[in-house]
Amino acid sequence: MWFWGISLGIVMIILIMNLGFIETLEHKSQDFRFHLFSDNFIPSDDVVIIAIDQNSLDRFEKMAVSWPLPREIYAVVTDYLSNEGASSVVFDMIFNSRDIERLNVSGAKSDSAFARSIESSGRVTLALIGQDFLTGLRPTLESAAGIGESNELERSSSSEFRSLSGPIELFQTKFTHYGIVNFQSDRDGIGRRLPLYYTINERKYLNLALSAFAVGKSDDILSQENLNVSIFDDHLMVDSTKIPVSESGEFLIYWYGPGGPGRKFDYFSIHDLVVSALNPEKPLIPKGFFDGKYVFVGATAPGLWDLKPTPFTGQTPYPGVEIYATIVSNFIQNHFVSEADSWEYSFLFVILLILEIVIILKYRLQYGAVILGLLIIGWSAASIIAFTKYLVMLPIAEPFTSFLAIFITGTSVSYLHEERSRENLRRMFNRYLSEDVISKLLEDKSGLVLGGEEVEGTVLFVDIVGFTNLVERLSPKETVGILNSYFGESAEAILDNSGLLDKFTGDGLMAIFGVPLSTPEHARQACLSALICREVGIEGKKDKEPTSRIGIHSGKMIVGNIGTTRRTDYTAIGDVVNTASRLEGLNKAYNTRVIISEDVKNLAGDEFAFRNLDVVRVKGREQPMRIFELIDLSDNVSKEEAEWDKNFQKAINVYRDRSYRKAKKQFIKLSESLAADYGERRAISAAYADRCDQLIENLGLVDEKGVFTFLTK
Repeated sequence: MWFWGISLGIVMIILIMNLGFIETLEHKSQDFRFHLFSDNFIPSDDVVIIAIDQNSLDRFEKMAVSWPLPREIYAVVTDYLSNEGASSVVFDMIFNSRDIERLNVSGAKSDSAFARSIESSGRVTLALIGQDFLTGLRPTLESAAGIGESNELERSSSSEFRSLSGPIELFQTKFTHYGIVNFQSDRDGIGRRLPLYYTINERKYLNLALSAFAVGKSDDILSQENLNVSIFDDHLMVDSTKIPVSESGEFLIYWYGPGGPGRKFDYFSIHDLVVSALNPEKPLIPKGFFDGKYVFVGATAPGLWDLKPTPFTGQTPYPGVEIYATIVSNFIQNHFVSEADSWEYSFLFVILLILEIVIILKYRLQYGAVILGLLIIGWSAASIIAFTKYLVMLPIAEPFTSFLAIFITGTSVSYLHEERSRENLRRMFNRYLSEDVISKLLEDKSGLVLGGEEVEGTVLFVDIVGFTNLVERLSPKETVGILNSYFGESAEAILDNSGLLDKFTGDGLMAIFGVPLSTPEHARQACLSALICREVGIEGKKDKEPTSRIGIHSGKMIVGNIGTTRRTDYTAIGDVVNTASRLEGLNKAYNTRVIISEDVKNLAGDEFAFRNLDVVRVKGREQPMRIFELIDLSDNVSKEEAEWDKNFQKAINVYRDRSYRKAKKQFIKLSESLAADYGERRAISAAYADRCDQLIENLGLVDEKGVFTFLTK
């Protein structure tokens, strides 16, 4: 068994390593970590985005300036930002054609103005697009290379292109800087990393973000070729900043959260910036705000928005310009995400796999699921700590699927042995336990030990009204027949709503919801069952006469096989069970059919209509509790009944204020306002009127908080 277990485990792991979907799952696990811990770090205040938004376009339109905006506007933007002391001005836009002619603006003059501003600033970075086809690269664009051939290159870049599409020659000044904006996505179409440099004609061209960062780090005005950028085996150097990259030169981006205006980065409208530039006496943006900042200019207006698929695209559209702003913020603040060292990870991974195989094969299925759970929880905790504390991406998908594969393999190998043991157990206890309980015990042999587990669930008690008087008129055969008929319909309702019939208690029954299979719907299932059970008729009772009283309570209880080694039953014990039984008995005091606890009401939801009854202290319980009557499904409650209940609650509030004489009058009025057909509502208001009489005579029946204590079951 050991040989086959280990051999099959190795084969399974090899197959998993070569499955393409593992890579996609791993990427999704990285996205999940960014979503879960996106607030751990915030972007740098030194990175700002100037948005060409719809508001700007609308305002420019009123000034007879339409899209595309004249280049002289970008000249105004560049001059203003340069004068304000911006460290780097970045245009995430492709200026590969001349400006258009307008009635009042010459395209040539507009281009010239922008070109002068670019040259004067010396800190402007323009966008390039790498192309896989040859277009006859203009020689002048060779100056766009950020790393000349003189640099010592330890490896080639991850992306190579045959040509470039870039700005018109007029903008290619001596001090114009350039950055490639080609977007790269993983196999699932989501972008998570970008190359920081590209190869064209054996020269290196920088990514837009890297070029902008290098410009901002330089104290002097430098040409593109003289930017202080160097490439090494596992990192880049920009001045004194060490930027880690993968073996292929890719940078894994740290995502701060959803993109777009009003979220993570400071966004300003280009219109406001132009107004501030042209009207320095009354600027819309505070003077000096852009001093020392990296400023990115990009389009965000509908129809212009350059959207990119990122880990946060599912929440909000993510503008492409913000991707480069994010990368620069990573550079500034050393928010560098790295992937775990392959050797260290592999060593730990193999050790844990061996440990899992040994435990599963040694202890069979007894601890297999436990060790699988511990491995997943432990690995999850380690990956969270590695990411949140050290920004290290520990693989998750590959280990999880491998752990699962080993679990499946180990349990499969030991299946025949376990089945033989199960059959022996079944034969041994078949005379003492029901089939359902035996099946439960076979799943967890620890159930043979007295005890069990604590679970969240709901307990329902049903009791037949006036059964003792009824059976006095019946023969034993008729009595059993009536009970079987009533229990048959009631049990069917409970089973249909996933309840567990715990026991029959003479003229009543007990049911549990939420066990043995846990479900958040347990309170709802109990309420649905109760509404059906209360309508089940009993032969010999009048049509309008109630047949049952029901009590329901939710909370933590202990469930398991309780009894002796010779005979055990799967049941529940605890305060929840006792309280549900007490609530069933309270129906007699309030002339109601179904009383539930506040816990049940909160869990069951708005699907049901409830009537606020009282705050009481039941026998055997020190803490007071609020109780409610289950009326019906909310959709089945008439306007007349809703109005009556509204008035009833007003009377209850008077009662809670301890104005018992006034409350009594209101309850009597409510009772008299109903016809004889409304017996239940007449009865509950009459019950409260009687309660008021008792309290008028003896205020000591309630404590200082108005809680009524029941001393009997």
